[in-house]
Amino acid sequence: AFVLGEPPEFVHLHPEACVSENLFALYTTLLDRRASGEPIAYIRGFQEFMGHNFLVDRRVLVPRPETEHVVDTAVRLLTETSEASPFVGDICCGSGAIGLSIAKALPSSRVVLSDVSRGAVGLARENAKRLGLSGRAAFLVGDLVTPLLKAGFAGKFDVVTANPPYIPTGEIETLSPTVREYEPRLALDGGESGLEVIRRISTEVPAVLKPGGH
Repeated sequence: AFVLGEPPEFVHLHPEACVSENLFALYTTLLDRRASGEPIAYIRGFQEFMGHNFLVDRRVLVPRPETEHVVDTAVRLLTETSEASPFVGDICCGSGAIGLSIAKALPSSRVVLSDVSRGAVGLARENAKRLGLSGRAAFLVGDLVTPLLKAGFAGKFDVVTANPPYIPTGEIETLSPTVREYEPRLALDGGESGLEVIRRISTEVPAVLKPGGH
């Protein structure tokens, strides 16, 4: 369906459709890339998340379906607090899937996305533009909460989200080649215990939350 430029159901509804030699050659080339272990999302250049297509490449982790629970939880918390214009921080933002999905779900919200990877922040900025969110999204490069504090956001956020690296260093080599050989180690390696970044987040994030923030 991707090669044909059609929705996935097209190949089931139109088994009679002809495929040109050029398209078949492209199809087999993409199959070879997948057979080598390259993630489908990198081959296509995007990943579906919360009903939107996010550009992804080897600069960022491929967004997983499980991570949609983070968005759902943040939206629920912000809706329950009835903030007129909620302010959201998304650290370790990667492609921007979490923060930008919250912004799409809550049209009155504003988001600040940050990542230690300049490449990831650049891609998140591209996704914001594609989703029509450039006017409500700001971007910072830096380590966890540090860039938010430097930008003057101490005590400002209603919610701060994160999908940090959490794989113990010693387990990286045991991961599927699709993950180990292609996705950025920076987004995977959570230190010896796998919890090092998470512990830092739990310690540092309160400094940028409003009283009662999440």
